[in-house]
Amino acid sequence: MSNANNRKFFRVSDKIAMTVKAVSSSTTNIAELFEQRRKETGLANSFVQEKKINRPSLMSIERRFPDVVTYIETLENKLQLLTNNNGKDDKALPMQATHSVDLSASGISFFCSNKFVENSLVEISIRLFPSRIRIHTISTIIRCDASNKSHEYDVAARFTHIHEEDEEQLFQHIHKIQTDALKIVVN
Repeated sequence: MSNANNRKFFRVSDKIAMTVKAVSSSTTNIAELFEQRRKETGLANSFVQEKKINRPSLMSIERRFPDVVTYIETLENKLQLLTNNNGKDDKALPMQATHSVDLSASGISFFCSNKFVENSLVEISIRLFPSRIRIHTISTIIRCDASNKSHEYDVAARFTHIHEEDEEQLFQHIHKIQTDALKIVVN
């Protein structure tokens, strides 16, 4: 196997919401830009992560106090709605899937109408389903080829700036897709 085909992570086909925007060549502090965008999306993702972490404790409480857990879940859902509505990129990032992509924890490939220069930087925001988690990355274009489809390009990008929590969310999302696919094959 050639080194060009070695992959660091598994990839899956998925349907996500996505926006892609070229990073201005005048942008000098990429890390600062990334942190600014992360602050805009990070709170909602942190709530989702905390909810997953605390789920076992909530399940043990539920056995003894089901009404309390119902109330806690209602509050969690309201907090999630507030954080989702407070995000600055919500209007730009649809609440339903817009793109079929190949996705891994290290990058993404997709078709789009924009031509990008190899090795240029882009901001990629994605929303995963059904969790609706938003992930923002600064990515490097590694390929942009004309596709067979009219006025479209086949684009591949490597995530060069991605928050640890978001990378973990991608791992879990990809793992779930793989597990679901295996269940279908087995059945």
